[in-house]
Formats: sequence, structure tokens, C-alpha cells
Amino acid sequence: MTTASRVFLGQGVLGVLLAFVGACRLAAAEIAVADPSRPLPVVVWAPAEDRVCRQLAEVLARRLGARTGGRVPSLQAESPGSSPASAGGVVVRLGPPPVSGPRLGLWQGSSPGAGGLGDLGPGGYAVVPARDGGGVCVFLAAADHRGQAAAVGGFLRHLDFRDGGAWMSDEARIDRIDPAVVMQVQQYKPAQWGNPFKDAPIELMREYVEELALWGSDSFWNLCCYMIDNPFAPGADAASVAAWERVRDLFLYAHALGLGIGLVDCPNSVYDDQLHLRKLGGSFVYREDVCPSIPEVRKVLLENRENLYRAARDAGIDLKYLLHFAHDNGGCGCDACQPWIMTYLGLTEELHRLARRYHPEVKVFLTTWMLSAAEKRMMLEFVERERPEWLAGVMDRPGVRLPEGLLSSGWQTIMTYGTDRVYGRMGADPMPAYLHGKVKGFLDQGIRAIFTYSEGIYDDINTAAIAQIARHPRDFDAVAFLAEYARAYFGTDAAASARLADLIATEFTAVPYAHSAHVGVRRPQVVMAALQEIEAGLPAWGRESWRYGILKAKVDLECLSERAGSLDWWLPGVTASLAAAAQPGAAGGGREAVGAAARRLREVTAEFAACRQRVDAVTRHLYLELYQTPNRHPVHGSFALTLPWAALVAELTQRCEALSTEADAGRFGEGLAALRRRLPPVLEADRTVAVPPNLALRRPAAASSVYDPRFAPGKAVDGEAIVVYTSSENAWASKEGQPGPSWWQVDLGEPQAVREVRVWYR
Repeated sequence: MTTASRVFLGQGVLGVLLAFVGACRLAAAEIAVADPSRPLPVVVWAPAEDRVCRQLAEVLARRLGARTGGRVPSLQAESPGSSPASAGGVVVRLGPPPVSGPRLGLWQGSSPGAGGLGDLGPGGYAVVPARDGGGVCVFLAAADHRGQAAAVGGFLRHLDFRDGGAWMSDEARIDRIDPAVVMQVQQYKPAQWGNPFKDAPIELMREYVEELALWGSDSFWNLCCYMIDNPFAPGADAASVAAWERVRDLFLYAHALGLGIGLVDCPNSVYDDQLHLRKLGGSFVYREDVCPSIPEVRKVLLENRENLYRAARDAGIDLKYLLHFAHDNGGCGCDACQPWIMTYLGLTEELHRLARRYHPEVKVFLTTWMLSAAEKRMMLEFVERERPEWLAGVMDRPGVRLPEGLLSSGWQTIMTYGTDRVYGRMGADPMPAYLHGKVKGFLDQGIRAIFTYSEGIYDDINTAAIAQIARHPRDFDAVAFLAEYARAYFGTDAAASARLADLIATEFTAVPYAHSAHVGVRRPQVVMAALQEIEAGLPAWGRESWRYGILKAKVDLECLSERAGSLDWWLPGVTASLAAAAQPGAAGGGREAVGAAARRLREVTAEFAACRQRVDAVTRHLYLELYQTPNRHPVHGSFALTLPWAALVAELTQRCEALSTEADAGRFGEGLAALRRRLPPVLEADRTVAVPPNLALRRPAAASSVYDPRFAPGKAVDGEAIVVYTSSENAWASKEGQPGPSWWQVDLGEPQAVREVRVWYR
């Protein structure tokens, strides 16, 4: 058995090796962790001297109580020689396996205890139930805090909550981690631009930070403070102080849960009430940047950071890392700052000296984000030449090889966004299989850390997935993970969890774009019908959760987008009416049939309006009730429904109405022929249509060159062709100036998948 194997061990003997399938409860006897019919005491127990275990115990007790009718377990702290009192009930014991005391024999009597758990690996854990007379002790054992948090998360996610109680399998579950492939997960959640990290209720964000730890993340990173006045100035305004206190409190809570803390900074940026410093000199791209080569300005930059480092220390936060951006924000183009990368590195070193006064163990990460090739080369040559003791590593995409002792971290955006960089406008964007491929790519490069970036809670599935992928980057099972997620957050039973996991895995598409991927839904109507069936069996708490809400909103908006862009539901009927009008002997000389076409087209216009109203309603629900972010920035703007046929339908309606009253037979016939030529061609049975050159070719994406197996996704190879999608707001094409055959690089569009392609040949 390899150290990476995840197995279920029977009590007393080694069980059959099974794949770790997450959400599905094994066919084994159950243990009542909380049984409303037998209200025995439940105790959650943690070592007195371990602050992280005590905090995790509080999380476990609170969550268990919330799901079992408010019966919150009692908390007990272990001290030398003490024993948690269970009175025949249930003890859930956190911490390393016992080495002495009354629980030692119980642990040693369990099969995992007898065999030892020295090979759990970094972040590994064991959930071991052991019967103790009339009661039960459940050991949540781990070798480190990352594993302890993952043990609590795994224990909670695998509980079967039903009828006001909670039950677990009586078989042990061991999650061993292979130290040769395990990866660090650095979760960056910047509080900016009115996103949930900045504006959502703090209770929601605390729960979100808990989940980062419970899924197995290593560290939590945030940006402070951006687009506010100086919160440390005498008489600072309340809004700026509140912005800092929010970041501080989330850092403090993440620190209490055992997560490392990373402070992200743009070292030559200032607060809004200090922007007058820009007038002293310098050349900038971003509004917050100032020139660090001017002594007066540099003094302010250092004072700002020292205030921040001191305030974090005074709050009880240990900063583990600083991440400094050279660009976005950052940069100064004046002569004194050239070359900018060397100025940036000098400022970073000076800031690190300041930070160490308050956080002696803090280290710095550099990033190559938005560096030119020359700047990147200069930075890496500096690292190789100087090997500064203050440096932890470099974040890059793809990762870079660094001198021994430095950590190369792969930057991975885990959210989807469109060509206009609007975040979160369509709800959930699950892409666990896509992210697994990206992480394996980093692993193959020798990278052992992933730095994730997102702008909202809509990528919650991806946030959880990448933490799990990093634990087992070779053998992550996306479908099993999705089933576990569904059961934990939606309350689905095993069958519904498996069905929903399969739906997401097969119907949600992730097409690479820029630093991430576009996420669409292949058949949104099919997915919506399945969701409605599954939803009928959900408990109220699952049906009403924001996580389920953003998933359903995504599918709802995809359905509306598909209907707005489709021809199939209205064009055949209109075409048939106009064809009937052209038949000899048609009623009223064909005018009645034309009138019927006009009435149908008016219904289509009304349907377009209804789609737009529904989009507005779903969007309001998404931002105000699910994200809970009423003050969003334009980069978090609403989804704009594209109605590609609206103008044509309006034109056809007007022409049909006019033609239906045309008394002259000759003019009626000419008008009808012209009207029929104006209709888009109806697709043939094989879903393609042959047309001469220089005319529009309409066909679905599955039959188009976009998906031609001879070429990489995203390339349309039809000579020199302009490819335009039904959803024109998300479509663009750019001629690639590479040698060889002429082809067009095509953005496949977000938020919806490509369903129809029109090609105009030159």
C-alpha cells in the first residue's frame, strides 16, 4: 500500500482497499453521533495547550449543533492526567493520538492505533471511531494543523444528518498524503471592488474562511488596504477604519484556524488621501502609485507599511508571508526608478526589514505577474545571484525553477470571466476537472505550491476542489469530489449526490481562456429539469443555501441565454406561415397566413422581453441575496442578455403587419417573396447547410471548425474567415501572425457555450 492510498480500515482487521468516494456512506454499521431519540451527552475535546485544535473543536461543535436542532456539544480541554467525561455518550477527540492517559488503551485497541499512524504524511489524517463500553470515542488524529483541520472537515462532510440527528460509519477513514507530490495551497481572496470579500456580511466570510481550512488549504491571503483613506491616521474616517478592521478580523480568524497569513501589497501604492504625492514626480499606470525614489514619498510608503505590520502584530496575527506586486498595481516610469524591477526589489527588501520588527519569521514572495520578458529575466537573475535570505519564493505561471530552498509557486486563476473581465455575473463556475489538469501540469514541472486567485464566492466549488486536488494531485476524482460537495452543502442523499456530480462533470464545460477558462452549460434545459427534480428532495437548509442558489442561478441564466439566441422555437413556425401564404388558393390571398406570422412574431418579441425581465430578477437575487454585495464595482457588473435576433424579429414583424393589409396582389407577391428571402435559413436535418462562398454559413458549434478535431480548441480554420457567435457581446476574433496556414484565434465566449457559428468568407 502506498502512502498516497486512501483506505477505509475495519475495526480490528485491515479492510478491503476502497476508493475514497466522499459523499457515499459505506454499507457498514452506523454510530449515532447525535441521536434525538437518545439524548446522550456529546463532548468535543481538544488539547488545552493547542489553540488551533481548540478553535477547530469550537467550529465542529457549533456546526454539529446547527444541524441537530441546536443541541450544541459541550467543549472540554485536556490537561495532563485529565479525561473527557462522556457519561456513556460520544466523545469527539481532536489532536495527536494519545501517548498516555485513560484514552491510550482505547486508541491502541483500534486497528489504526495498533498499526500506528506515523505515515499519515503532511496534512494527512485519520477518523477512527472506537467503542468505549456504552459510549463511543471518535479520534480525529493528525500530525499537523493542516491535517487536523482537514480531519474536522472530512468528519463533518461524511456525517449523515437526518431526522434531527447525525450518524457516521463505524469504519475508520484514513487519508494518507504522499509527501513527494503533495502541494501547498495558497488561497488569495482580495477584498476589493465591492466583491463579497469586501462587502458581504462578516458572518458569511468567517464561514467561508472556515471552509478554506476544512478542505485542506495552507494559507489565506488578502489585500490591504486598497482604495481607502489611511485607516491609521489620526481622525481616520469610519469607512476606512472598518475596511482595515474587516481584513484584520478575517486574518485573525484564519490564523486561529491554523492557516498561514499572507499580506498582498503593491509596495509603491498609497492610500486615497495621499494621492497628492503623485504631483511630486513620477510616471504611473495606476491611480494609487507614487514614486519611491522621492525621499518624501518613500518615507510615507514605509510609514504606511510599518503601521500595518504593527497593527497586525498587536491584533495577534503572525504574518507568514508578504507578496509584493511590481505591476497591477505598481510601477514608476521615471528615470530615477529605472530599471523599475531593481527599484522594486530594493523597496521590497527595505519593507521586509520593517516587517521583521513585528513578525520575525515573515518571508517575501515575488511575482512575475505582468512583467515584461526583460523584467522577468532581471528578477530571476537577481534571485539566482543574490539568493536573499528574506525571500520565500516566486509566483509565476507557469512555475519557474529557483535555487534550492526557495519555493516556486504556480499562479492559477480559479474563477471564470469574459473578454470584458466582468466577474461573477452568472453565478457558479465549477471546473474541478479542468483545475486538476492545471495542477498536474504544475506538478510535472516540479512545482509544489499553487497560488489561487479569485474575485468572489461564485467559484466556491473550485476553491474547495483545488485544496483537495493539492492533497492528491495524481489521483483526484472530480466526480467523487462533486458528490461529496453536494452532500455536504445541499443535503442530497447518496443517489442524488451522484446524479448531481455527474451532471456538473458532464454538462458544465470549461474552455481555456487567458489565465483561466470559460464555464458554460452544454444543455442548460436538461440540467435545469434535473435540478428541479433533485431540489424536491433537498432539506430546507440545502435548498436555501447560497451555494445551491448560485449553482441554480448559473443554469437559469444559461437557459435564458440559450432561448434568446435560438431559432428553433420560433423560426420554423414563421417560415411555415409565410410558405402557406405563398400557396395558390391561400385564405385571403395569403394575407391571413402573413397575419398569423405577424402575431407569432409579436409573441416572440414578448418572449424576448420576458427573458430580459427574468435575467434582471435572477441577477438581483444573485447579487443582493446570494453574494450579498449591493455596492459592486463595474467589474462585478450584471450579465447582459444578448438578443441576436431581436432586430430582425422587429423588422419582420413590421413587414408582416404591413404586408397583411396589402390589397394589390402583385405588390403582395413581391413583398412576400422578399420577406421570405429575409428569413434565416432553417437548418437541415444533419444540422448543417451548404451555401455558396461569401454568404453566411450557420451551423452549431459541434459541427463547426471551432471543434474540428484536427485543430486545437479555439481555432477556426476556414482560410481567412471571420467567426461570429450568436452571443455577439462575447465574440471576437483576431488574426494570428504566425507562419503556416492562415487561421483565426477565436474566443469561445462567456458566459454561455458556443451553440451557433456564422462564418462570412472573404
